[in-house]
Amino acid sequence: EICPLFSSSWTGSLIWDCTHSLIHYFTLHSDLIPSVTLELGSGSGLLSLATASLSHSQKHSKYTTHHIITDQPSLIPLITRNIEHNQCKFDHNKTFFCVESLIWNKDQVKRVLEKYQTQLKQGLLVIVSECLSGIYGGSDIVMSLVDSIVMALEYVDECEGNGKAVVGYLRRNDKNEEMFMTLLKMNENVHVEVVDRNEIQSEYDIVIVMISLWKSTLE
Repeated sequence: EICPLFSSSWTGSLIWDCTHSLIHYFTLHSDLIPSVTLELGSGSGLLSLATASLSHSQKHSKYTTHHIITDQPSLIPLITRNIEHNQCKFDHNKTFFCVESLIWNKDQVKRVLEKYQTQLKQGLLVIVSECLSGIYGGSDIVMSLVDSIVMALEYVDECEGNGKAVVGYLRRNDKNEEMFMTLLKMNENVHVEVVDRNEIQSEYDIVIVMISLWKSTLE
């Protein structure tokens, strides 16, 4: 159950079609969800709630999981309300939610993840849904997002865990998407894989990109 949409921060409270596609993808590939998840640009919190539900009901049912849900300060009350409203569906001793204000940059990502150094040894999944739209900004936003994703993966690597990021968006064939892929591929330490369209359930042209460090990919 999600709080009313279309608040003053409507871009963060709208449930994009891409989010539904990502939830369906994780339903089929719940093995991708480790003990710690970090959502960048969460909006309503729905995607994190869904991944938490999948990790709770699947292989992690015996283990503690941590779900870090982040967005700009104006959306924190909405996310917090949604988490509190749905928390009764989870085992409070095994599933933990943390809602954090986070503006995309390396320092902010490191600040959030430093609290989970021990848990990160078991792995990290970074999830991002529909954050490349031009309504959020241009090149500065894209560079900040890429920097944040790569920092998260590098930090979990420092903690001796394996990290992966899954980014979904509606294909618009605009400069933001092109720049996003270009910046990732320019980083020689990053491995990028685009999920086969046949694995994505949507009537729209949804793109799902898997991102990891080469070290994590080879292990």
